[in-house]
Amino acid sequence: MVDDPYSANYPIKPNKTNIYLVALLASLLIPISLITIQELLNDTIQSRKEIENKTGLAIFGEIMKKPKDMKDNIVDSKTNSVIAEQFKILRANLQYAIGNPEPGHGKVILITSSISGEGKSFVSINLASSLALLDKRVIVLELDLRKPKISTYLGVSKDKGISNYLIGQAQIEDIVKPTDLNPNMYMISSGPIPPNPSELLSNGHLETLLTELRKQFDYIVLDTPPIGLVADATLLGAYIDAAFYLVRHEYTPKTYIRLLTELKETKKFKSLNIIFNGVNYRNSNEYGYGYGYGYGYGYGKNKGYYV
Repeated sequence: MVDDPYSANYPIKPNKTNIYLVALLASLLIPISLITIQELLNDTIQSRKEIENKTGLAIFGEIMKKPKDMKDNIVDSKTNSVIAEQFKILRANLQYAIGNPEPGHGKVILITSSISGEGKSFVSINLASSLALLDKRVIVLELDLRKPKISTYLGVSKDKGISNYLIGQAQIEDIVKPTDLNPNMYMISSGPIPPNPSELLSNGHLETLLTELRKQFDYIVLDTPPIGLVADATLLGAYIDAAFYLVRHEYTPKTYIRLLTELKETKKFKSLNIIFNGVNYRNSNEYGYGYGYGYGYGYGKNKGYYV
């Protein structure tokens, strides 16, 4: 028997419902898979939330990527540029970390990070310059005795500096040098690179130097080597008022975040604070308020460091 032909209001094949379901699942699974793969392949810090969640420490301040048109590492603190304002905010927040300096009792600030190239010298110089604008006497110590950079940026001679003082070949007045950035800003260069930096920093003379500098300056900024590669910065923990640990956006490896957690738990520094440096707002999903500068950072990707 043959049935009479009949028709329906919709085609039997293809089944639209099944196609829509497959398309919906694909639209969910494909982006999730791509994001997961991207996260697995990307081993650098991407957001401030990632830092705060893994360390339990709040971000003390953040500095955007250095503009491409900035030929050197000096920010004009007298302008109202975004990066200059960020350093002023960082400066204002210092009172919450260390309080205000008193006459004869200057505050010692240590700047460190995980690896080379995260912007320690850049932040040290510009934070000191910003503080000097408040008519405070500020001095920067180039304590990275392995790869000193600040004296080059500021055009200050390295012929006599910290290494000379630590071995007893110079007095304080011989190594304190003025800078051209501000009449209130001074620096002590590294001096000749020694073969045994860690031993020199541990011989007791640095404590004497810092004690004397506290009497002469309101702020003493210590630019130190990366704590993830050498132990120099941790040797100074007993002499400082606050430590600022730099994490650079899209540069600092995620594996080094454990160092921050260890420093927090062991309390090697009296006040441990995080500065999120080199933030590329254009590449970050955390910021929705329109930073569109096309900036490029001036630090190289060479992470080499000798011990």
